[in-house]
Amino acid sequence: MGQLTSVERQGLADALFLRNLTLRDLDFVRRDKAGPALMAPVAESIDHPLEGADVVMRLHKANGASLSSLLANSLAQLQVPLPVAGVAVKAAAVPDTVPVPLRDPVGRILGAMEDANLEIHAALAKLSVDERRILLESLPQLAAGPAVPISFAKNPPASAATVDALMQKVDLARILAAGGLLAQRVEAELSKLKAAAATPLETTLTFVVDGIPVELSGNGRDIHQGMAGGLCIDLGGDNVYTGRYGAGVAASSVLIDLGGNSTYDVPDLSIGAGLLGVGLAYEMGGEAHFRGHALNFGAGIGGIGALMKVAGDDTYSSVAMAQGFGDRGIGLLLDTGGSDQYRIVGWGQGSALDGGLGWLVDRDGDDVYIATGMADGASFAQGYGRSGVGLLSDLAGNDTYLGTSRCQGVGEHFGLGSLYDAAGRDSYTADHAAQGFAADSGVGFLFDLAGDDVYCVRGGACHGTAQSRSVAMLFDRDGDDVYASGDGRPGLATDGGVAIFLDANGQDRYFSTPGGSVPGRFGDALGLFVDMAGEDGYSDGLENGQARIEADGAVAYDNAAIGVPSVPLLGGGPRFGTLPNPGVDAIDALALQGTDAAADHLFGIGAPAYDRLVANHLGSATAPILTAIVRIGHQIHGLAHPAVTAKLQSKEPAEVRRALYLAESFAMTEAGARVTALVKDPAVQREAIEAAGLLRLKEALPDIAPLATADQSERALIAALAIERIGDESSIPVAQALVTSTQFPIRQAALRMLSHFIASGTLTAQKLLADPDERLQRIGIELLGRMGTPESLGVVGIYLGGKTPGMKIQALTALEGHCPPAFRAAIEALRYDPNPAVRAVAARIDPGR
Repeated sequence: MGQLTSVERQGLADALFLRNLTLRDLDFVRRDKAGPALMAPVAESIDHPLEGADVVMRLHKANGASLSSLLANSLAQLQVPLPVAGVAVKAAAVPDTVPVPLRDPVGRILGAMEDANLEIHAALAKLSVDERRILLESLPQLAAGPAVPISFAKNPPASAATVDALMQKVDLARILAAGGLLAQRVEAELSKLKAAAATPLETTLTFVVDGIPVELSGNGRDIHQGMAGGLCIDLGGDNVYTGRYGAGVAASSVLIDLGGNSTYDVPDLSIGAGLLGVGLAYEMGGEAHFRGHALNFGAGIGGIGALMKVAGDDTYSSVAMAQGFGDRGIGLLLDTGGSDQYRIVGWGQGSALDGGLGWLVDRDGDDVYIATGMADGASFAQGYGRSGVGLLSDLAGNDTYLGTSRCQGVGEHFGLGSLYDAAGRDSYTADHAAQGFAADSGVGFLFDLAGDDVYCVRGGACHGTAQSRSVAMLFDRDGDDVYASGDGRPGLATDGGVAIFLDANGQDRYFSTPGGSVPGRFGDALGLFVDMAGEDGYSDGLENGQARIEADGAVAYDNAAIGVPSVPLLGGGPRFGTLPNPGVDAIDALALQGTDAAADHLFGIGAPAYDRLVANHLGSATAPILTAIVRIGHQIHGLAHPAVTAKLQSKEPAEVRRALYLAESFAMTEAGARVTALVKDPAVQREAIEAAGLLRLKEALPDIAPLATADQSERALIAALAIERIGDESSIPVAQALVTSTQFPIRQAALRMLSHFIASGTLTAQKLLADPDERLQRIGIELLGRMGTPESLGVVGIYLGGKTPGMKIQALTALEGHCPPAFRAAIEALRYDPNPAVRAVAARIDPGR
C-alpha cells in the first residue's frame, strides 16, 4: 500500500495515548510558514509527519515504468506543469545516406530536439556568454565542493551569491518542461527504431542537422568517442562508449542504444546528464557496465539528466553527482530489472540539493548499493536531501545497502531524503547519521515493507532519529528484523523534533534502548517507538509486552503490553467491522470509487462487504479495493474461502486470476484440485503455476514440470520457482535438468532445491565436475558449497588447487564462511596467487570460525 494502514496508525495512536496525546499532537509547529516556500513533500512532512509519510510512500510507488512517466512525476513535485504534446512533432530532414526505415524516427527525434533547444535557448536568453560560462563551470563545483574536481571547469567557482543571482535570470521551469516533453516524444519513436534495428549499416553515419551532431551506428560492435553531445543512436551490439553522449549542456542531447552488452567509460558530464540543459540516455537491453567520474548516469544541475537501463545485471561506478542526483534540477536513473551493483563515493543514488530532485528507481533484482564516503566521511547518498528531495526506490529483491554517514533516508536543512524498499530480505549498514535520520528542519524517511531485514549502524543518530525541529521515521511493515547500533536509540527526538519508529509485525531483536526525547533550543521533542506485533527481544530499556513512558516526552511501547482502551483515530481509517452494513448498493458504489478511502470504509464494514466484493467486483477491483478484500479475508479466516472457491470456477480469466491470488493469500490448500486443473488453462496458467507453488501442491507437479524445461520464458521461471517451493523429491530430475540453464534465476532455483537433497545433489555435482566444460564444473562446485556438508566442502577444498583461475575462484566463493580447517592455509596461499583475479577474491574471503 502507498500509505500507513488504519491498523498501523492506530498502533501509533495507542502509544501516544499512554502520554495523553493523540495523532494530532505530532503536528506541532516546526517551521515559520511565512518563510521561504518549500517543496511540497517537504512542507507536508514537516507540518504533518504521518500525512507526509503517506505522500512520500505514494510518490515512491508512482515511480513510472518509463523514463518519461518518472520524469512527469518528478516535475509534479517541483510544481512544473508538463506541456501537452499537442501537434505531432515535425520531422527534421535527414541526409539520403540514412536508410529509409530509419529516416522517419530519426527525423522526428531530431525535430523534438530542435523544439527543446528553442525552449532551452529562450530560458537562458537573459544570460550573457560570460555569465553562461560562469554558471556552467561554477554550478557543479559548488555542488560537491573542492574534493571533486570537474574536468571541464577551467576557472575556480564564483561565489554562491553570484551563482544565485545569475540563476535568477534563468527560466528553469522552461528548461525542465522542455525536458519532460522531449522524453515523451523520444519514447514515442523507440518502437519504430526497434522495428528497424536490423537495418544494415556498414559504418557509422555522422552528420549535422540544425546544429545538432548525429551519430548513427548499426548493430555491430561500435566504439563511440565523440564529445559533441547531440544525438547518438546505436541499433545494437556490444558497444563501447568513451565520449560525451546523452549530455545536454545548455541544449538537449539524446543517446539511444537498442541492446547488447555495452561498456561505458566516460568523462565528466555524460550518459544522462543535464547542465542548464537536458540529457537523456536509453540503454535498452543486455548487461552494461557504467563507469564515470562526476555528472553521469542520471545527473541534472539546472536542468534534467536521466538514464533508463532495461533489464540485465549491470554495474554503475561513479565518484560524485551521479546515479540519480539533482541540484536546482532533476537527475533520474531508472533500472527496470536484473541484479545490479551501484557504487559511488558520494552525492548520488537518490541525492538532491537546492530545490533539486534526485531519484534512483530499481524495479527488480537482488541489488547492492555502495556509498564509500567523501573526504569528510559523509556519503550524502541512498535517499539524501539537503534543501531538495532525494529518493531511492527499490521495488523487489534481496538488497544490500552499504554507506558511511548521511545515507539511507536522511534529510537536512529543509530537505527530504527517503529510501523505500518494497520487498525482500534486505541488509542496511552505515556508520552514523543514517537509516531514517533528519536534522535542521529536514525530513528523513526509511520505509521497508516486507522481508526479514537487518539494520546496522556503527555509531548513532539512526533508526528514526530527529534533531532540531526535524522529522524522521523508520517504518518496517513486516518481517523478523534485527536493529543494532553503537550508540543510537530507535525513535530518538531532540530539540523540537519528531522521531517515529514503527515496526508493524514480526519477531524482532533490538540491541539498543528504544525511544528517547531531549528538549533544546526549540523546546520539547517527541520520540515515539512502537513495535506492534510478534515476540520481540530487547537488550535494554524495554521488554516484550511492556511500555515505557518518560517525563522528557519519549514513549516506547511494545503493543502486547497492557490493555489500554482504544481511542478514536484522528484522520485514520475505521477498525474492522466497526461500521454498519449500508447495503449492497452502497458497497457497490464504494467498490466503483476504487480509492484508498473507499477501501478503508469497506474494511470498516467488514464481513458484510466481503462476499459482495468477491462476487461482483473481483475482476475489476482496483489495487486498494483488492487490498481491502485481502484484509477482510484475513480477519474472517475460513469464512472467506467459499467465495474464492466459487470464483475459481468463473469463466472470466480476470476473475480467476484474482481468485488464485486470494487462494494463495489465504493459504487455501483445499483449493488444490482446482488450482492444479487451472495449470493447464493457458489464459490463467502463469497465476495458477505461481499459486500451486505457494500452496505447495505436489499434485500439480506433473503438469508444472514440463513447463519448467520447455523454454527460457518467464513461464519457465515461474514453473521452476514453483517446483522449488513445493520441494518434492519427485522433482529432482527436473532440478537436475535445470541446474545448467543459461537463465540465472532458473539455475539458482534448481541449485537451491538440489542442495536440500544431499544424495541427489552429490551425484549431480559429480556429473557436472566430470564434464569438460569449465562453466558446468563451476556450477558443480557451487552446488557442493550450497549443500554445506563436511563431505561436500571437503570436495570443494580440493579445487582450491584447480588448474584454472575460474575453478579456484569458484572454490573460494563456495567456502566463504564455512571452510574446513584443513583448507584454510590454501585460502591464505591463494592471496598470493599469480592471477590478480584470484588474489582479489581470496583477499576478501572469510573462511569462518
